[in-house]
Amino acid sequence: MHKIKNYDHVNRISRILNYELASSVLFMLSFIHGIFLAFASIAAIIFALYLLYVLFNEERYGWAVTFIILISFPILLSIPLGLVTDYFSIISMITLLLFYLFCFMIKSSVKEWINEYNWAEQLEAQKREKIDKQNNFNITDIM
Repeated sequence: MHKIKNYDHVNRISRILNYELASSVLFMLSFIHGIFLAFASIAAIIFALYLLYVLFNEERYGWAVTFIILISFPILLSIPLGLVTDYFSIISMITLLLFYLFCFMIKSSVKEWINEYNWAEQLEAQKREKIDKQNNFNITDIM
């Protein structure tokens, strides 16, 4: 079991990953897909930086490397082919798709990390309570 170093950051990641937009909002945004794509890209970049910070801080290197490979794959593949300028919007959409796919994959793992942390904290509290009861019992025996 891997211990969480900063519960607040991991919990914030979990809340962000579980945030949902109403389907009516997504439907309305589909009419202005250029602006929506720009906002989705900006949000993805900001969140990606924060996500990488948390993953490295929590020493989840496997997830961090997977993220870097998954996101950089379409860009690195298109550079030697000279497709960056010609198909920029397609490459950015593929990159966004892979980003949101990664977010979908890590969402359940983050929940599991939090559940393991909460379980370990509860177990520690029960152990402390048991030791306190034993100490109180031993004190009453002496008196």
